[in-house]
Amino acid sequence: MEPKQNNLSILNSFNEKCNKNNIWYSLSGLSLLDYQSKKNYSQKNIIEVFMTVDSYKKLLFFFHDNIIDSTTKNNYFFTNPFYFEKELNEVIKINLLIKANIKKTEKYYSIKNLIRQKIGFYKSSNKELKGFLNSIKRTFYSFLNLFWSPLTWQEVCSNIYDDEYRGYFIIDSFSDNINKNWIPSITMEREQINWNDSYTYIFKEWNVFLNKRYGFDWQKKPIISNKKFDYFWINKIKH
Repeated sequence: MEPKQNNLSILNSFNEKCNKNNIWYSLSGLSLLDYQSKKNYSQKNIIEVFMTVDSYKKLLFFFHDNIIDSTTKNNYFFTNPFYFEKELNEVIKINLLIKANIKKTEKYYSIKNLIRQKIGFYKSSNKELKGFLNSIKRTFYSFLNLFWSPLTWQEVCSNIYDDEYRGYFIIDSFSDNINKNWIPSITMEREQINWNDSYTYIFKEWNVFLNKRYGFDWQKKPIISNKKFDYFWINKIKH
């Protein structure tokens, strides 16, 4: 199967599980951009979805064996959790939406925590990333790991969660500008869509996210994303 077909197969399976158990999710990132702009970013990238913390915990409860994060695997160091299906050799990246106050979020969005996320990436990659530059980066972040631990979604949530929230912070790449990872209060209302012959969902304020993440002219300009996700640890997952 081609990567795009695998993407759609795992999305169909994920959608079915979420619907049966009343679990909220919505397309996110390049997947959402793909649907709205019709640029076929999904041919180069894995599926990305938004989930609230509560909906993710529900997914984790029902489908523990299909989830990988620091609670399900001790030597997992990425900040984002993932949903996976071994038979498809494919994953879905879960970008968590945390109820937050912008002041708390700005305080936590530090250089140190940016580095800690990088530590997690290079610690997880181990020796899989080839090349001299990656070797230098791996050595550098391994040294910093002597002093700082990788950043987990649980830690981010516990530090920025606020019952009197003013919006949602997205646990995605900390390397993005903080404004790109912040969405003002949204209703969580969704609409069902048909995306490449697969039924899935987008939240009604999707334009707010795309404007902040990719700029107000995202419909006119091409989004440069030549990077294809290659999560080399998929075949090593064991519960």
